[in-house]
Amino acid sequence: MALQEYTPDEKTLEILLKEERACFDFFWNTANTDKDSPGYGLIPDRMPTGPDVSSIASVGFGLTGICIGVERGWITREQGAERVKGTLETLYNNVQQDHGFFYHFLDIKTGQRVWDCEVSIIDTALCLNGVIMAGEYFGGEIAELAEKIYARVDWPWYTDRWGNGRYYMGYKPETGFFGSWNMTAEQLMMYFLGTASPEKPVDPGMFYIFSRPEESYGGLPKMIHSPAGSIFVYQYSHAWYDFRNTRDAYGTDWFRNSIIASLSSRQYAIDNEELYNTGELDWGFSACDGPEGYSGEYGSQPAFGNRNDGTIPPYGAAGSIVFTPENSARSIVNMYEQYPELWGEWGFKDAYNKTMEPMWIAKDVIGIDKGITMLMIENYLTGMVWEYMSKNKYVQSGMKRCGIHPANTYGVESFENNPELGGITGQDCTFRIQTEETHTGVNALEVNTKKGGKLRFKIDSRLLNDENNSMLQYAVKGKVKATVRYLDGSGKEIKAVSSPSGSEEWRVVQVPAAKELKSDIGNISFVELEFKNDGIFYIDDVEFINDDPRIYNVILDGSRKAGSVLKPVWNTWDKKGRKVYIDEIRWYISDTPLGDWKQIEGADRLTYTIKNEDVGKYIKCELYGVIPEGIKLIRLDPAQSDVTGI
Repeated sequence: MALQEYTPDEKTLEILLKEERACFDFFWNTANTDKDSPGYGLIPDRMPTGPDVSSIASVGFGLTGICIGVERGWITREQGAERVKGTLETLYNNVQQDHGFFYHFLDIKTGQRVWDCEVSIIDTALCLNGVIMAGEYFGGEIAELAEKIYARVDWPWYTDRWGNGRYYMGYKPETGFFGSWNMTAEQLMMYFLGTASPEKPVDPGMFYIFSRPEESYGGLPKMIHSPAGSIFVYQYSHAWYDFRNTRDAYGTDWFRNSIIASLSSRQYAIDNEELYNTGELDWGFSACDGPEGYSGEYGSQPAFGNRNDGTIPPYGAAGSIVFTPENSARSIVNMYEQYPELWGEWGFKDAYNKTMEPMWIAKDVIGIDKGITMLMIENYLTGMVWEYMSKNKYVQSGMKRCGIHPANTYGVESFENNPELGGITGQDCTFRIQTEETHTGVNALEVNTKKGGKLRFKIDSRLLNDENNSMLQYAVKGKVKATVRYLDGSGKEIKAVSSPSGSEEWRVVQVPAAKELKSDIGNISFVELEFKNDGIFYIDDVEFINDDPRIYNVILDGSRKAGSVLKPVWNTWDKKGRKVYIDEIRWYISDTPLGDWKQIEGADRLTYTIKNEDVGKYIKCELYGVIPEGIKLIRLDPAQSDVTGI
């Protein structure tokens, strides 16, 4: 069969790049370029009707866009560095702020507050993402200035420390703090930034105290949803932070959650075609301009706090292109080809509404809407924003401190959240947390031995399973060789394995686990590293992993009724970045979700059309993947979709 994940054809790729370039042009060409102005580098909130007011969030998207523009050759590196450096100087020296947090809206010429707006934590976070991205991309004095802007933010100040322990929603100097980030929305980035702060951090436990309501829509799997269901909330943090193949400490796969949210948004548009004149190509209900002005209440079920009138922003589908590539790309191409009046100087205008005659089209573009489109198209095509952000030590540390880890991994110790080094004991050595030499994040363990020594890490064997126990892996810097000993609860040795030597640079060392231990894997209570060398060396990122290539997040897309077509969407992961192809698809049916599954005869294609006799039953599919390697085929374990009722 030799299918692979969706790849855009030449026409689609041309349209995607045309929209991305138009988004970039908005940020580059509308910014304040007066070098004598206190607001140099600030970017309008909207155009063409709002050239005098900047949105601090728009600046964050724009800083990221400059990095994209350099990478794509739209501007030179020198041009980009000059604009970025000047913008960061504006942010650090001129823009009005309080405890490091910026006001939401600013006079584009002076950098001062307008409209009596709030000091905004979420818009500051969006700006900081761009600041960090620019620092990581350009390095040098730009990176130093970026760190100063980030480090001065006083995250505890914006926290309700004597109440619910959550971030406040906003702050005005006239009235004080108001509201609470007590719901699931776009704010995941705020916890990563706050917990990794080098000077004023907050407790990473904040990541787990906002509500996470789970419901489903249209026969799709359950998802954690926001109150109104605007699709941007499932996109924003993902624009900078790479959640692919990860889970949090509760087991939540936030990337999968956004896939389901995107599929639900499209299905909601299909189901309400008669009411809103929407459908499989017109979807993505989200906050945007509407016929009666800007509305933050456009959204999709399973959330019920939305009020729709048929208005669709192009960024709704475009911003989900990393989650639902084919659905999003088809929507973008359709808008470009079928609605020529929707296209303007900066690409797609903010929104359209087909329930009105003639079709209503927004006059403006909005910076944050162009920004999410630009970043997500680039991430889909190259992963460039994810790549640079993932190199940043504060991004690494913040995600690890909040419990975000590779899906098939059990982290023994990353040294980011354990300042007292609980659960670690040593023999014939001394050890301490330090920040000068790190593999990832901001902390690593320095070990000092004179005639060798031992380090023992306590683990919870209940968290080891078939998915994550293939290898024990740790990073080491220093010419040191270790014997790895797996011990039971009494300290008795179960198995000893010699590990490869370290080197003068950081090296990731892998030691077989599951194959060596077999049935004893569940009896492990300690991992002990015995070192033979003298001197100082460094250890980081001790974890059990399974880095086999795999297919995952298999979800069935389509209406659950007779005559409709079901089609799986899926993700693949391979450490070496090789293409994974689908060699075989099997479809199954059952009378109950946990019942006796029978393979559907003749159903071996990528799509399955639901029959009348399928109604009232349950369907799933199974994908068999292969990776070509020379003349060989590496066969992957089969991956099953979620079960869906018809």
